[in-house]
Amino acid sequence: MGTTYISTDKLCTGWGGESGEVVINLANLNGYSYDNSTGYATVGAGSQLGSVTTALYNSGGRAVAHGSCPDVGIGGHATIGGVGPTSRQWGATIDHVVSATVVLADGRIVTVSETENPDLLWALKGAGGSFFVVTEFVFRTEAAPAGGVSYTYAFEGLNATAQAQVFKDFQTFISNSSLSWELYIMMVGLPTVIEVTGAFFGSLEDFNAIGLEQAFSITPIANVTVIPNWLDMVAIWATESENAEKPAYFYAKSLDVLPDALLSDDTIDSMFEY
Repeated sequence: MGTTYISTDKLCTGWGGESGEVVINLANLNGYSYDNSTGYATVGAGSQLGSVTTALYNSGGRAVAHGSCPDVGIGGHATIGGVGPTSRQWGATIDHVVSATVVLADGRIVTVSETENPDLLWALKGAGGSFFVVTEFVFRTEAAPAGGVSYTYAFEGLNATAQAQVFKDFQTFISNSSLSWELYIMMVGLPTVIEVTGAFFGSLEDFNAIGLEQAFSITPIANVTVIPNWLDMVAIWATESENAEKPAYFYAKSLDVLPDALLSDDTIDSMFEY
């Protein structure tokens, strides 16, 4: 199973990907309310992740799974996926959708939920943009983590053989089926450095007990910081996203590697030699 992602000049500037398409600006549909009795948040589809995250946290420390870029709109995010640092615990943004108000192609405004138009709710969770325009979501929320640990392990100045070994160690570590669900981890490979970075939604003691640094046969440069609250954690990811080079026009394909079909050592060696 894999995914394909495209970012072009048309998409990045709001023109869509095809000639003749209609683009609707939902920026003013940015309302928000929270129901303490149900733990449900009602969010306008034009809201951005940064404002939604802050509003949820100010509603008694609530949160939903989402990505790390604060200026991404919730409307697209919650209709195609929404994977981020808490997804190993909570799933994707679409998993939090309880119901939504949508406008159909014939102009009708309807509610989609498990009890009203359930087929359209199913369509919303992954292909909403192809069926209707969402104007409002109702999300099931979670208690936001009480801070945690932010970490980066940098492996610098390695040749291809050593870089391949870091990847092999990483693959072995993440393929452990008993790995804590509180761990968010990813690897970023650049020509001069490999970084293993992420977050742990628990105490420093529990993070150290996982043995992430010890999982590598090559000693990294470690940067481990205790973060006091959820918003500070989110701010770190937002800063990392904002520091990315812009514009970023590219076409990417990805492949999921399953625990029972890991990349072989020869495949990894060839990848880094290439």
